[in-house]
Amino acid sequence: MLPSVAKKTRKIPDYLIYEEIDGKPIYYRGYQSVLNKKNDLEGIVGSSGLQSYIIMTIIEFLLSKIDKQAYKLMTGELGLHIKTGTNLAADIAIYERNSLLLNVPTEKYYHIPPKIVIEVDAKADFGNISEQEYYYLKTQKLLDFGTETVIWFFSKSQKVMISPLGGRHWITSDWSEEVEVLGTSFSLKRLLELEGLDLATLGK
Repeated sequence: MLPSVAKKTRKIPDYLIYEEIDGKPIYYRGYQSVLNKKNDLEGIVGSSGLQSYIIMTIIEFLLSKIDKQAYKLMTGELGLHIKTGTNLAADIAIYERNSLLLNVPTEKYYHIPPKIVIEVDAKADFGNISEQEYYYLKTQKLLDFGTETVIWFFSKSQKVMISPLGGRHWITSDWSEEVEVLGTSFSLKRLLELEGLDLATLGK
């Protein structure tokens, strides 16, 4: 009988890592298609048309309402260095300008917490954890980092989850509900309807 040979584990390149939590990599959704040469990196790292549209709709509204002298709105999957072994990405991060003046931007990830983080879906492969666990874990890491409020918009269910720092409950409701951000509020459902979109067919 031939001796058993241990199966080689294929090393996954670092460029396929979307985030890192407690030293464990979270890969981009679709990373296996890149490993199997059925797709390329550009085909999985970009936001979907729907995700990008929602993000920009929220950004455009907030920029028309918030005090831009007091707050800076950051986007483009901003990298956040929470601690060694934990690095997250933010779709929309809102900072107090004073905190940014004390931390000059560099080519590295930001190591200071945003005041508010707004996420639209996720580009993560959830691996061995459930989708819900991933959302909860990332949210808690951001709150522990010092972010005051984390807001998730989910396109498939058309739900919003609001998680305030120190809050006893995380609130989940429909897109029709008003979400408060820095003294202004909006309903994502209403914003998208004003864009002429039919929510009944959104994402289909």
